[in-house]
Amino acid sequence: MTPEVSGYTISYPTYELNRADSQETLFNRLLCGQTRMRIKQATSAAVLALAALLFAAGGCAPAVSPTSIKAIASSPIPAAAGITMPAGPYGELRVAVATFGREKFELPVMAATDLSLADPMFDVMLWQDKGQLTPGVVEDYVMAPDALSWTLHVRKGVMFHNGDEVDARDIKFSLEQYMRPDSLQPMMRNGVSKIEIVDARTVRVSTRGPQPYFPTWITLGSPQQGAVMPKSYIEARGWPYASANPVGTGPFRFSKHVPGDMVQFEAVNSHWRMVPSFKKLTIVLVPEESTRVASLKTGAVDIIETNLDSLLELQSMGFQTPVVDQVGIGSMFYGTYDQRAANAAVSDIRVRKALAISINRDEIRKKFFRGLGGPAMPVQTTTATLEIDVPYWEKYFAAMYKYDPEQAKQLLKEAGYPNGGFPVILYAHPISGTPWLPQLSEVIAGYWRKIGVDAKVVPVDYGTLQTWRKPLADPLVGAHAFMRYPSGAPAIRGLDSTWGSQG
Repeated sequence: MTPEVSGYTISYPTYELNRADSQETLFNRLLCGQTRMRIKQATSAAVLALAALLFAAGGCAPAVSPTSIKAIASSPIPAAAGITMPAGPYGELRVAVATFGREKFELPVMAATDLSLADPMFDVMLWQDKGQLTPGVVEDYVMAPDALSWTLHVRKGVMFHNGDEVDARDIKFSLEQYMRPDSLQPMMRNGVSKIEIVDARTVRVSTRGPQPYFPTWITLGSPQQGAVMPKSYIEARGWPYASANPVGTGPFRFSKHVPGDMVQFEAVNSHWRMVPSFKKLTIVLVPEESTRVASLKTGAVDIIETNLDSLLELQSMGFQTPVVDQVGIGSMFYGTYDQRAANAAVSDIRVRKALAISINRDEIRKKFFRGLGGPAMPVQTTTATLEIDVPYWEKYFAAMYKYDPEQAKQLLKEAGYPNGGFPVILYAHPISGTPWLPQLSEVIAGYWRKIGVDAKVVPVDYGTLQTWRKPLADPLVGAHAFMRYPSGAPAIRGLDSTWGSQG
């Protein structure tokens, strides 16, 4: 299991701040009755996965925390203040993000979209809490004795925003959408052979061979293939209309979408799981870091995702930046085994190894990540990944990626590039929760220039890059781009995607 096999040059994943508050505590303190005020605080720089933030909203029932996020909470309103709280959702929570991705609501292609645009509207079949699966719209799931099928039992009383109740037909329909040829993730279509309705509340999913990790496909995180879609509504209206006017079962219903600007949601007053504290939730697109910070300072928005450079200033002004989970960052080259890259320098394994060991990960961890960085781990994993021997892989990759620019130059010489000189394009793009990825691209390019590589950072929209990945488009062949990995998922998910995919 080496980066040379896949074309990866580094796997620099994790960092973590003080976790004094659990996700449930933090979310409830932010969005439940203790904090019913307009807040002015900033998220930390690691991940802003609004799914976790918003699904924990309101009600103050124990929140089932889906994916990793960073959120902040203002101080609770003291009872002595004599403030009478409204009985139901009120006010507006405004959140500024750096990217909307492809800005589409159609779920089979939603992996290319900032999940904050869809997660408030949709519940998933199973929740994931710190890597452990818990009931969602599917309240029970059972693997057959021969391990060749899974039986899903649908929770009663879960309503779509148009008033229809979720039943087995909606679960079957949703799973079938994830099997479509145009779905970006292959697990469902490659691993499922048949889906049958047993009765109104029961679905049987037959698999191609044993699929013990099937439940991890229908939860949050990557790939998100568990959101529940309304069969009757979509079939009656058609996908174009349904995508422009999405209907789900989440705690917020879709209200308004201004492309390239904002998406607004309204609280569901009688949600089956919890009622949000805020009547309106508005996600605004603010690509520029300085504008996001200024908007936070003036109170135009309540939460932002921010680059690492802004953290110290925001903290000094009293803005809180707690981090509740990790995120993995992988640095990859695309298509190094593609015939179109046959004459590219990065098609040579020695070149890729040179690029890998010319990166000073300790320096990145201490300076760029302000001492919050974690160790390099296998691709698509972090130290929080389930079913992984962390000490073993930490030691393994520390040796593999030991910083050695002189050896890197020697490898380039052996590959026929004694002075470097060959070009490498690094596509720089933010992903929701990691707006600092373009900055990290500049850092990596700097290391490569030191060994003579003509490294050029080229800005690109993340949604555009996603369209280049499947099928692999010419601009991406032999080029570099960062990717973000979630923590808490079983290791097999990321390893299968990297090593077993035919895509």
